[in-house]
Amino acid sequence: MEGGTVIDLAVGNIKSRLWVRGVIALGFILATFLVALVFLKVSEPKEKPSVLTPFEVKDNRSMLDAMMSGNVRKNLDTILDNGSRFTGQEGWVKTQYLIRDRFEKADLDVYEQHVDAVAPTTTRREILGENNQPIAGLEIYPFLPNQAQPIVTPDEGITGELVYITEKMLTTRVRFNGCIAVVNAWDMPKRMEMEWVKYAQLGFSALIVSYKNQDLKGWKEEFQELSAKLEITRKDNLSADEEKRLEELQGIINKALDKVGPKPIDWSLPAVSETISAVLADNTPVKKPEFVGWLNECLKLSTKLELSRKDDFSADEMKHFKDLENNISDAEKKIGLKGIDWSQSKIIKMISNTPVNYTRLAANREIFDHIGKKVTLHVRCKYENMQTINFLGLMKSEKKNRPKKEKELLIITSHYDAFSYMPDLAEGTMSALGLAAQLSLLEGLEEHRDRMTRDVLFISTGSRMVGVAGTVRLLGILGGSTDQEAAWRYQKDRLAEDEESLKLVDEIVKSLENEKFLVDSDVTGQLIDKFDKKTSTFFKEQGRYILDQLVLEMGEPVIKANIALKLVGDREDTPEFKNFMIVNQEQRKLQSVSSYPIIKLVGVLQQKSKQLADARRLDQEEQESEDATNPPKPTKARDLSELLNFRQLNLDRFSKLRDYHIERISRAKMAMEINKLV
Repeated sequence: MEGGTVIDLAVGNIKSRLWVRGVIALGFILATFLVALVFLKVSEPKEKPSVLTPFEVKDNRSMLDAMMSGNVRKNLDTILDNGSRFTGQEGWVKTQYLIRDRFEKADLDVYEQHVDAVAPTTTRREILGENNQPIAGLEIYPFLPNQAQPIVTPDEGITGELVYITEKMLTTRVRFNGCIAVVNAWDMPKRMEMEWVKYAQLGFSALIVSYKNQDLKGWKEEFQELSAKLEITRKDNLSADEEKRLEELQGIINKALDKVGPKPIDWSLPAVSETISAVLADNTPVKKPEFVGWLNECLKLSTKLELSRKDDFSADEMKHFKDLENNISDAEKKIGLKGIDWSQSKIIKMISNTPVNYTRLAANREIFDHIGKKVTLHVRCKYENMQTINFLGLMKSEKKNRPKKEKELLIITSHYDAFSYMPDLAEGTMSALGLAAQLSLLEGLEEHRDRMTRDVLFISTGSRMVGVAGTVRLLGILGGSTDQEAAWRYQKDRLAEDEESLKLVDEIVKSLENEKFLVDSDVTGQLIDKFDKKTSTFFKEQGRYILDQLVLEMGEPVIKANIALKLVGDREDTPEFKNFMIVNQEQRKLQSVSSYPIIKLVGVLQQKSKQLADARRLDQEEQESEDATNPPKPTKARDLSELLNFRQLNLDRFSKLRDYHIERISRAKMAMEINKLV
């Protein structure tokens, strides 16, 4: 019995454990099922839009005409005629006007998103001759900055002898200090190529790259000799009457062909023969019997001319003549900057990741006419904040009662800027092609709005070549990596923040209308006391920023004066030493009051201003009483009240802040509108 009881208990325990495990398994399955249901509900896939049936156009001539290569080429030429389209260049601005004008003329709903982009710009690029005047016909173009360092020559420029660098020059000349290197991209020194660092190590003050085919002159001379021989051959074998008759026949035939459409034919012997064959085979609309006679007579004279050439010119000579003609044609096209191999592997050596201010330029071929002469280079480039514009033009479909699924956008994009290692020469033909095609498509679609099943959104972004700034900002307001609604809320919050900041600025600007504010310490204290805590804190922060900025700016004259003093050996009896002491003293005056509270600072400036006025009055009285032959008093440091016009600095600062917040409010409102387009 006891053994049976033990067995029953063991079986019962096993059943109990199995039951518990079954319950757990069932619970796990149910939990998995519930999680799957929740997941499917939350992540329910959207219904895939049905494919829209393209609208049928009975007369598609306008669309075909608009997209013909000739029309696209016309738009392309219009864009290229604007000039360099590197961000900030004149051609870039002109293209913005072009896009806006085309969108508005097509009656699109135009939206403009303004975006800030930093780009290098050229404010001066001149090359002066020995007479200190610009050299006519000679242009120079600075390369991109070395990382964060744009090309900037000293105020007096860089003066040096233009030296044409060849392999022989590098092996025969020892010193190049004070010289400016000129490199021919057609025949560069093998061990130097376009590596500006190597030229700088040799002592060159600057490097200029251009292009000149050394063989072009010889080719032209040989070609002229052969052309003269050919002309003599023509005159020897054709009488004056025959030559006149040949030209007359060519004119008659061209005129006849022009009446039926074809262009004037090529008057080489094979072309004339082909034309006769076409007439005889009745493959041309020209039916006049005399036409065949004209062609036969023309063929006879052309054959005589051709045979005479073959008699006096061997096959090798004729081939050489044609080769010369082709070589000259190709070389003429490549003269100057167009002949340089701008491939990444070569040109990248003209730009360095090391921020060194070394003058690196390209020039047109006229630079070779001034080899051995002294010139002066004036180049000033800088980084500037440019306002690029993303253009969005909405062409609304005029089709009535469109189904909901058809209320979608067809988006056609392009970008209008271009890149170049020389920002002043960024023509960018390939970059312009997309915009040219977009404008052509816009022309073609205009007549079909009533049959369009979707709205069409034309987007042309700017500053693609500067960090893809335009596209990134546009995607940002459309949702980007988050979602469209979140992007809209962000713009709304930014709008509220800028509107609040504008209220603070306007309150301070209103106080600045009082001419004694920041001039008289008592009035200043009374007006500041009227500010609420937030406005008062903001005003004091801006005052501290103004003072810190002024002290920082005063540091540059001190550095310049110190360098000038070092160049003369730190001698105390020099004008450089006196100038250094003056600017250093002025900076210390500003530093001594830069941490003062605003009311105390205004009080000090008020007192200093009164003392300065009294001192000037006494000086004027002394000058009137003294002999005019007395030497003038030595120059001294400016008074604090002369250095620091605190009221004017605040007027300028808050005026800029007001414009800044108004611009940001405008941008936020536009961003919210664009967000709802898509």
